Amino acid sequence: MHKFINMASVMKTKSAQKNSNIGATSVVVLSAEREQQLAHWKQREAADEALIRDWGQRLGQARNKVIKLNQQYRDLLYKFLQDAYAVYKDIDKHELADTFFAQVRGELLKQGIKIQSNTPDASLIVRLVFGANASAKSVSEYGKVIQAAVDRGVKSDKFAEWLKQETLTKVLADQRAVEQETETPKDRLYRARRVILRLLDIREAKPIITHSTTAHVAEQYLGRHYGLCVAIGHASRRMDRENFHADVNLSMVLPVSLDFEIYIVDKLARYILKDVDLYESKIDSLSESVWADDLYEKLIAAGDEEIDANNQYWSNRQQAQLYEDQQEFARVVKKKKKNKNK
Repeated sequence: MHKFINMASVMKTKSAQKNSNIGATSVVVLSAEREQQLAHWKQREAADEALIRDWGQRLGQARNKVIKLNQQYRDLLYKFLQDAYAVYKDIDKHELADTFFAQVRGELLKQGIKIQSNTPDASLIVRLVFGANASAKSVSEYGKVIQAAVDRGVKSDKFAEWLKQETLTKVLADQRAVEQETETPKDRLYRARRVILRLLDIREAKPIITHSTTAHVAEQYLGRHYGLCVAIGHASRRMDRENFHADVNLSMVLPVSLDFEIYIVDKLARYILKDVDLYESKIDSLSESVWADDLYEKLIAAGDEEIDANNQYWSNRQQAQLYEDQQEFARVVKKKKKNKNK
């Protein structure tokens, strides 16, 4: 310890001596002409430093303007993506989704924009909005962000705020990790199909309505491939107030083609895409009567929600005709959605 203190004292003494020597150095005497020359050099160096500072300040101002412009661009971009997200979210679960996206592909082809067959639906929306000038990388990334928002249940009017908080880079990284760990949408739809077909087998054991007829007539009702049929009818409650029963009258039973069979099963399967893992586990852990009834109620509720959304859509279309200002109508619809989300 004493040795360390002594060494520090010696170093301090040497440093003091060095500073003393520097301070004691005599200034070289120059002629007046040389002194003027040195002064001129100092002025020149000061002017150069001032010029360099000016360049830096001007570039700094330009940089701040670019940063501000980038922030404004980001805010506008996120707002446009939010508009696209709101539409995509409405379409995603709608019964017209397949028809709409097929028309989008056709429209893009008319515009001379090449689309790969495996392009996700979200990316189709992005390409349609941003046009041919958008790079393939940007279209892919924005499509991933929109799909990530759907998977996380982000509200339509909160998309821009959510993306600004999460950052585009982080959302993309998380979504890529999810896509690497999970199966493709096509694989997930295949699993959901299997759950629905299993449900159909179970429900056949306890049908809602049973109708007996001859084999010849039954063959006219059934599809040629797997025997599915579609019944069209009407249900109405009995007018007697003391009676809580309703009558279900089926007016037509029609055979379905293979394409229609796939459409029906896929429509039901899309209702449970997010919960397919849950129902697969229920199949393994619960009795058929329990999980099948639960899934049946889920499908009924999903159908009711879709009907309500469809009715609201057409109600808005009809009300739009009453407004002279389309922007005013858009504000009214937006206000209704906000009140509904509260």
